[in-house]
Amino acid sequence: MRDKNVLNVLVISDVHAHSQDPRSSQTPSFYSTNSLFSDAGSNPLTDIPTIIKKHGLAVDWVLTPGDLGDRADPTSQKIAWEELEKIRQQTGATLLIGTTGNHDIDSRRNFPEFDPKSALQALKPMFPVSCSLFEENDGVYSDRFWSRNFVVIPFVEYDCTLVVLNSSAFHGYASDTKGPSREHLRGKISPLTLEAIKKELAGHNTRLNIVLLHHHLSKHPWIEDSDSFVIGGDKLSEYLKETGKQWLVIHGHQHVPHLSYADGTPLAPVVLSAGSVAARTYDVRGVHPRNQIHHISVHLDDMDPSGAEVLGNITSWTWAVGSGWREASVDGGLPFKCGFGYRPSAIELRNKLVTAAKTAAPGVHRWANVLSMDPKLQFLTSDDLAQVLSMVQQTGTVVDFDRHQLPEHLEWRE
Repeated sequence: MRDKNVLNVLVISDVHAHSQDPRSSQTPSFYSTNSLFSDAGSNPLTDIPTIIKKHGLAVDWVLTPGDLGDRADPTSQKIAWEELEKIRQQTGATLLIGTTGNHDIDSRRNFPEFDPKSALQALKPMFPVSCSLFEENDGVYSDRFWSRNFVVIPFVEYDCTLVVLNSSAFHGYASDTKGPSREHLRGKISPLTLEAIKKELAGHNTRLNIVLLHHHLSKHPWIEDSDSFVIGGDKLSEYLKETGKQWLVIHGHQHVPHLSYADGTPLAPVVLSAGSVAARTYDVRGVHPRNQIHHISVHLDDMDPSGAEVLGNITSWTWAVGSGWREASVDGGLPFKCGFGYRPSAIELRNKLVTAAKTAAPGVHRWANVLSMDPKLQFLTSDDLAQVLSMVQQTGTVVDFDRHQLPEHLEWRE
């Protein structure tokens, strides 16, 4: 029996499937459709259901924010989508939901006998989602996605609205009027699409609200690249805030895992920049981004009924050639455990933690006791938690960490 008070989502992004030898440094990713490389140490997709079951996690949806195959290779796309469907089945999820990435649309016209999106439209189960509206397999939501470049799907059982957005809608069809085409490098949401989204969202009033797209909603703080964020993303962010809800935005694209808020305002969307499950990554600001997957649990009972806050936990794993999946560390990705949605005053929280440590002196104050006093602390992002704990340490309070770099004890020393 599924707990409808919690929505569990498994995010597997940027597969970049190909048919070459993944041991070659010239290949785009570690995921090859060649069956010779199907073991857990060579194929990042092989052991995902095992790691989810090992940690006793439920999965309701499997989300993939784009780039199934590399350079829109139709055979690789098909196999990658089928592998993700197997993961859906093996984890017990009810839905596989995707969206288009720049590598999913044949914007380079490598396969001119087809239109740029036809390989995706031929996928089974139906892409981007196979859920029905009027009758089984009616394809209405899929048709709306392709005709309007977005689709809004209500999920009454989770009091949830999901927007699946095609930020690659212009790929293969349009290019800059001056200079070399850059359409295949960036994402775009047209003014017409933005207004259509705004109009449709006015008819939805749900507690949980999620957007799935490929390109970055706003500039990634680690990436000095003007093409990494979607044109129109700033307006989309404002429209989302105008609904009076706090949205969770999930995207892929640049393979650098990150969790943040779109801006500093109270209703700023929570933005998960998902790591790539398989793509080769390169140093960014002296850090090597890891291949990661993410499990999100959104706790509806803990959230305000108005939808003005979204609270959840994220569990992440890192994959490496030869060793397979392991619990993530903080080196180049999201940590094993973190949260989102809780944004208290940093000074007030520092003072509360220091007071708790002083009260426990000369003993230590366990972090588990801190969480029992303020359960919402589990919903701090890893960056916010790190900054608050740094402020705590500056007062002379000692913070002991566990092997995942999560706080374990607080100890006041005069």
